[in-house]
Amino acid sequence: MSMLLISVGGASLTLFLPQNGSGLAGALAVYLTLTSWMTIRRKSSVDYFDLLALLTALCIVASAVDVGLTASATNALWAFVLAGIAAVAAGGDLKLLIQGNIRGKSRLARHLWRLGAALLIATGSVATVGGSTLLFVVELCVLVSLIFWIIHLQVSYSTR
Repeated sequence: MSMLLISVGGASLTLFLPQNGSGLAGALAVYLTLTSWMTIRRKSSVDYFDLLALLTALCIVASAVDVGLTASATNALWAFVLAGIAAVAAGGDLKLLIQGNIRGKSRLARHLWRLGAALLIATGSVATVGGSTLLFVVELCVLVSLIFWIIHLQVSYSTR
């Protein structure tokens, strides 16, 4: 819940920044955090929230591609990276809608990568603004931690 509040606060602050990509990053972080939280709180099959999440992800993909096509080279690269992350998340939402439910290792992996990606976007935003080497190291630690826990999840569940 705290990550959700922080990502909503960060996304709200991007409304006052002149860059379009900042708002997209904030919206993607909120979307990833909320869908991660709903994955863990899920008690039954899919509902209207999951359809709304898919539509939100597709809107983020479309907006990020639009920004990427009209932005400068560096901003275009980051817009396309955000579009790629949102497209992978949309694919997961579509798979969830088709399957009807998610359990076990798949449920934990969905929660882990979505929350980790949101945290990576948040630390990346701070590192970009701050520009210090220490912030870059923090961002790298978040990425390494995310990769470690996904691998750990895959290995620990395959040995059971």
